[in-house]
Amino acid sequence: MTETAAPEKKPYQRHFPDIIDAYLKYTSGHEATKRCHLWSLIPVIAACLERKVWLDRGFYILYPNLYVFIVGKSGLVKKSTTTSIAVNLAREIKTLRLMSERVTAASLIKQLHSAGKEFEFRGKKFKQSPVFVYASELSVFLNEVFGSTHELLTTFYDCVPHDSSKPWIYETRHAEALKIFGPCLNILGASTKTWLRKAIPGTEMEAGFSSRIIFVVENHGPDKLVAWPEVDTSLGCIQDQLAEDLKHISTLVGKFEVTDRAKELFRQWYEFHMKNIVPMNMDPKFSGYMGRKGDLMLKLAMVRSASMRDTLVMEDTDLLWAGEQLEALEPEMRAAFEGVGSSPVGEITFDIRNYIRSRGKVEKAEIRRAFAQDLPGYELEKCINDLIEMREIKIVEEHVEGVKVAYFVSAGHGLFETSL
Repeated sequence: MTETAAPEKKPYQRHFPDIIDAYLKYTSGHEATKRCHLWSLIPVIAACLERKVWLDRGFYILYPNLYVFIVGKSGLVKKSTTTSIAVNLAREIKTLRLMSERVTAASLIKQLHSAGKEFEFRGKKFKQSPVFVYASELSVFLNEVFGSTHELLTTFYDCVPHDSSKPWIYETRHAEALKIFGPCLNILGASTKTWLRKAIPGTEMEAGFSSRIIFVVENHGPDKLVAWPEVDTSLGCIQDQLAEDLKHISTLVGKFEVTDRAKELFRQWYEFHMKNIVPMNMDPKFSGYMGRKGDLMLKLAMVRSASMRDTLVMEDTDLLWAGEQLEALEPEMRAAFEGVGSSPVGEITFDIRNYIRSRGKVEKAEIRRAFAQDLPGYELEKCINDLIEMREIKIVEEHVEGVKVAYFVSAGHGLFETSL
């Protein structure tokens, strides 16, 4: 009897040429902003990649893991419902370790220790301990982080030791030391700006952990109002297909290669950024982020590449996309932390600036009504004058029905230069 060869397994055919674009189409019937949906999915893709893909940076290894915090007003930005759509897709991947409980140093170490597993690349086995933390309410999480846990989170963000055969060791007095091989942590969280300012001391904004976070700040409400949200029936079983493509992305293994065009683009950007942009930054709260922006771009470029293809090749278009996404966030990211660690008056000064920006033009009477409970009139006047002197706002005059009316408007200058 002749044995027949087993049929060759066909390579997986993705449902979508770009899972990010498909996801944004899928969530288009939800009233949260496109940016909130985008940055809910990005860390989910990063979590799927774990430590199984990497970029060799010569003296260190860069993994695509990310810490993303979505910041906005409670009830207006729809942070929890938005992030949960992406996270529910991640829950379909049974190999993904998802941690959504309160994060303490002990619970994080325990989760990473129990998440240990192996993958194979070119005949060699590698150890890793990947965990995806989802914190839909960052208020509790942040109180823990900026107490005892932030040093651990900084270590696990950097995925050290890079040699997965050498463990990160946690020793205690009363128990046997825990060894974690190949730690890798991804975080997606949501918070209000008020909680963020209370939880993060001004000194911590200048430290290492905060500079590793991508803060996605939404100062405005939804782009559209949807009283009865529903998934477009014409999209069919897109949710299942998205989950299947994510599951496939989670199987990618190997080292990223970089095209010559991408290398040259990054070289030009990096030299310009480090020579011209970083020295011009006068805000110590952003010096760490600006210095690490290059690695953040490379992490995002890996995520972008994996969202579209299996080749594990970083192209110049991936880098361009990554740079555009970061620079779109930076003005609001910086504004979110102006006034951190200062007096309440200092914080309200920038709240007034953001209020004027969001409305385009505002009369002084409207500002007084909006902030009457926060400051007395003379202090409110000083805040407005400070903003004018800082050239954050300016006064314009218009004739309305024959009467001259003075308005405050944003001065309109950019907080960050765009170099891509």
